[in-house]
Amino acid sequence: MNNMKQFIPFIALLFFFYSSKSQEVIGSAGKNDKVSKAQVSWNIGETVVTSGKTSTGSVTQGYEQSGFTITSIELVNETSKIKARVYPNPFVNDLYIEFSDLEDKTIVLKIFDAQGKLVFETTTNQNLTQLDLSAYSGSQYHLTLQSKDNSFFEKFSLIKSH
Repeated sequence: MNNMKQFIPFIALLFFFYSSKSQEVIGSAGKNDKVSKAQVSWNIGETVVTSGKTSTGSVTQGYEQSGFTITSIELVNETSKIKARVYPNPFVNDLYIEFSDLEDKTIVLKIFDAQGKLVFETTTNQNLTQLDLSAYSGSQYHLTLQSKDNSFFEKFSLIKSH
């Protein structure tokens, strides 16, 4: 019983510290800069999770931004009816990419590792493409799909297990 009396304050203290601690990035170096209407902060070694561009700027989600996860960014181009579906995600060996309304276009598929290095590239004009990625290690990857005429672009975050 005496041990239980000592254990309860410990749990309460642990809960207090855990609940009052916000998510942080511990990095060896970084900086925060402001210009007219924008603010940028970064850390050395921070992994980019996903990014997107518009005509007025760009945004990159990394470990500093929390509370949401983007699994796909679609840059809308009203002239393209192409839709892409990537499955399964997470995957072990094979990854399938399915297109609808491909319209006889050639799509360039690029896979980047977590550090942004291009590790795989191919092209397809098929509605269903199967990629054998068994040679790659378990990690997070980024897949970009872009038509050669730039009328279609989509990006996916992938997780390879094992």
